[in-house]
Amino acid sequence: IYIPDRVKISPLETSDIEMSCQLLYGNENNSNNLTWKWMLNGENRSVEATDRISIVNIFSPIVQTKLSIREVTMREKGLYECWATNEFGQSKQQI
Repeated sequence: IYIPDRVKISPLETSDIEMSCQLLYGNENNSNNLTWKWMLNGENRSVEATDRISIVNIFSPIVQTKLSIREVTMREKGLYECWATNEFGQSKQQI
């Protein structure tokens, strides 16, 4: 997994943020069984879509996932990880 433009995010409350992860190797032809998952603070808390949080998984032309949070609050503070899983195993990357 690759993090494009890796930066430390220090948003102000009520600002919007977006994070993304891409597969280094892969394309829409070999991503049929791929699933993405976002975690906050390791394996402690799964990030789910809500009215303020959106998760978009894109499989063409670049295989990637994007996490967007509108009006971020202190509840969203922490270390984020994106997980990619397929029949060959699992990989994760911290943001």
